[in-house]
Amino acid sequence: MPVDATNDVLLELFSVANAAMTRSERVQRAAPVLANAGMTVADAVNAMSKPDLAWNGQRARVLGVDTSVWMQALDVAGLAAVVSLDGLLDVMHKAEAGAAMLRAGYKPERDASGKVNWTR
Repeated sequence: MPVDATNDVLLELFSVANAAMTRSERVQRAAPVLANAGMTVADAVNAMSKPDLAWNGQRARVLGVDTSVWMQALDVAGLAAVVSLDGLLDVMHKAEAGAAMLRAGYKPERDASGKVNWTR
């Protein structure tokens, strides 16, 4: 899929991830976006894991952080473990909050159960 098309799909999915809807409504709204683009959740995760993807740079700029910080926020939010559409939407939403925490100087630490705790 062309990079511009991938960016457009991710932009639309991101808007769904942050929309005032229930979890099931988000999934219902996002599923056709992926299907119409011929993308899978794995395709989206793979694209989002690339720091040079324009969407990642755009998210970083909007949030006032370096792309490396945005990539760390995606990692902390659990991008690598995403296997479902609702998981992808959750990561998109959580990464934005994570980037704000990182920008504010907090550091993520995982406890033994894998839960993220933020410390100064």
